[in-house]
Amino acid sequence: MRPLVLTLLLGFPLAEIALFIVAGELVGLWPTLAATLLAALAGAALIRRQGVAAMRRLQASAAIEPVPAAAAFDGAALVAAGILLITPGFLTDAIALLLLLPATRLLLRRRAWGYLRSHVRVATPAGDPTIIDGEAVVVSETDRPPPPSLR
Repeated sequence: MRPLVLTLLLGFPLAEIALFIVAGELVGLWPTLAATLLAALAGAALIRRQGVAAMRRLQASAAIEPVPAAAAFDGAALVAAGILLITPGFLTDAIALLLLLPATRLLLRRRAWGYLRSHVRVATPAGDPTIIDGEAVVVSETDRPPPPSLR
């Protein structure tokens, strides 16, 4: 896992720099900078507009289903796309554009759920997922110990 993270941390910025150089050679400095600025503005607008819309969908889904995981995942993916668009670079912009596509989000959501199902185990009493076992204790002000400064 560590070599992958190291490769990404070093390789990703180098790839972005290489793409900037290639784009600068193909279309020139000012169009390259203008494209980067436009992508950042689009990302900011996307976060503002889609973030609010995603929160509304999440609230609407929460009223219908107990855990609105799909709406939460889509909202997080849209916010991530906006952040990637704000980040300077053509590679991050391409990833952001992929996240904006509903089909891409659906594919990622299915892969994430498959991974979680195979790697995360939830223990419930007697195997019944509707039972939540717990205890509650009422604590009043008189039951609390004094703060360390008053001892």
